[in-house]
Amino acid sequence: MEDGQVLLYSNSVNARETKIPYPWLVFNEKIKVNSVFLRDSTAVSDSVLLLFGGSLSKGDADNHLKMLGGYLEFFMEPTVADMYQSIRRELDDFIQSKV
Repeated sequence: MEDGQVLLYSNSVNARETKIPYPWLVFNEKIKVNSVFLRDSTAVSDSVLLLFGGSLSKGDADNHLKMLGGYLEFFMEPTVADMYQSIRRELDDFIQSKV
């Protein structure tokens, strides 16, 4: 957020793609040369972000979920929002039990 526009590192696989199939990128490293570049990036779907991303909280309405303190917002059917929250809790509990 604080870096503004970023570019994909020229040697990365995603930099060669004309269209990235998912709306989000997760990355391992951010480098600043003359611009900010992302290395080791992977495109992910909304579902992957909701299930494995940062803390998830309920928004102002039943169909509203927020991440990163409201920086990311997702709107969906209320039953789907409840399902994501439930699966997320179960995944978090499962991962904690394995750690």
